[in-house]
Amino acid sequence: MPFRKKTIDERRIQEVYNNHIVKVVEKCGLECIRADNPKYFRNGKPIMEQIWKAICSADLVLGEFTTGNPNVTYEAGIAHAIGKPLIAVAQSTDKLPFDNKHLRFTEYEPTEAGYSALECELELVIKDYLTELKRCGHYPQRFVESVQPDPKLKQELAEWRERSSKMEAELERVGTQLQSADRKCKEQENEMQKLRSEFEKKEAVYKEEYNKLLKQISGLNMVNRVALTSDSVGSVYRFGRYDGRELDWLVLDVDTRKKRALLITKDIVEKKSYDEKGGGVTWETCTLREWLNNDFLKEFTPEDMAQIPDTLLDNANNPQYKTVGGNPTRDKVFLLSIDEFNRYFKGVNDAGRATTYEGERHWWWLRSPGNSPSHAAFVYSVGDVNSYGSGTSSASGGVRPAFWLNL
Repeated sequence: MPFRKKTIDERRIQEVYNNHIVKVVEKCGLECIRADNPKYFRNGKPIMEQIWKAICSADLVLGEFTTGNPNVTYEAGIAHAIGKPLIAVAQSTDKLPFDNKHLRFTEYEPTEAGYSALECELELVIKDYLTELKRCGHYPQRFVESVQPDPKLKQELAEWRERSSKMEAELERVGTQLQSADRKCKEQENEMQKLRSEFEKKEAVYKEEYNKLLKQISGLNMVNRVALTSDSVGSVYRFGRYDGRELDWLVLDVDTRKKRALLITKDIVEKKSYDEKGGGVTWETCTLREWLNNDFLKEFTPEDMAQIPDTLLDNANNPQYKTVGGNPTRDKVFLLSIDEFNRYFKGVNDAGRATTYEGERHWWWLRSPGNSPSHAAFVYSVGDVNSYGSGTSSASGGVRPAFWLNL
């Protein structure tokens, strides 16, 4: 299994390992060993040599395939090659490569009920293998077979060796030519280095003059003078005003075909209730939607407003609790849904998951419902989604407006 904890899936499977897998293995009378166990894995020794010995000496091998980690696939291949029984578990088999999909997977849902079912299934599988081992003295599956060389291949082998000898001679000749070419390249590289040094000196002078010119141009933001492209995702773009100050926006996506960009405020702009009356609401009926599309936009200039189109929003149900999201709406300004957060906050946008209000980390609202109509989903201050949600009347929820900008 992977040891990283960068993504939600990676953090979750660490908890599955610590709280469920280890418990079941030890309940079956076995010791659960992972490559971060200092009792069996020593610093300073080649890690793959230690992993090979551990797989060879193991009674059973268990692989967690949820994230499609290539290291897991490689080590599962070692287990198969030497005939070790592999117990494969995964939350989903969607990310698996083709060569793994023939395996019998124990799939589980990342819920309390799913974890309980996983423990029961693992215990049954492990006990079945141990029973077979006790009865037969070995496991029934064997993936390595003894293959005798085909006598008909001897002539082909001899011919191959002759061709190989000729190729080695040719490679030696080409190698001599490459050495000569390499010497010429190094001479040219030295000349290029001299030219590069002169260029860098001139470039430094030009940059200094350029920066002086920028300081003389007041009221302009450098990012706004550059057209947004697909390379702009993850950058900060200044646009519009709120509460007497210019706003900085994080670029989440640039749709070059429709000539528009999805922006979300870099920081939380306000703390407000999802709905001032509380109780059961949807995005269509909540007071926060009305505030965003009226009061929030009051300081935007007519030119700024003209760049913000109406967006048709599909207010989907809560993906975990199936709470109804309500009717589609048309809004200029909106909050991200759970699906949109998971889609756009990845890669270069990871740093924007967690944000601040008045200099301190704080949680912020999503427009998707929580576990019930009286709750709305939100993002923790550390940047993870809480699908269960918080009460819609909570006045401490952070607001990060978002909209599509016409380019």
